[in-house]
Amino acid sequence: MTPADIRRQVVLDEHDMSADGRVAVVARRIIRRDRYHTHLLAVRMDLGQAPARRSAIAKPRPLTSGAVRDGWPRISPDATSVAFIRNLPDDADAPSRLCTMPLAGGRIRHVRSTGFGSV
Repeated sequence: MTPADIRRQVVLDEHDMSADGRVAVVARRIIRRDRYHTHLLAVRMDLGQAPARRSAIAKPRPLTSGAVRDGWPRISPDATSVAFIRNLPDDADAPSRLCTMPLAGGRIRHVRSTGFGSV
């Protein structure tokens, strides 16, 4: 195995599934410019329920992107939002932040925290 092989690897770090089992949120880790970046993806899990679509495979839908490390996703009990921890790979001194966003996609909300390492 070479360093180039390692840089091409994709790792699914963490996941959470909605209470009704219809959707999962997965943290997908990649390497960009020698730094780990982790993005959240929503995956529908109920596509194969109908007899005519048993072979259907859900295409993951990106929830987050950019130079971030988003992890530890937790779906709300009503499956309308997801909470997660965000780190910045380019700033090792920046504290982790608790974030939420609608599971359908949309604006990320940073939950206010007090002091370094408060999450």
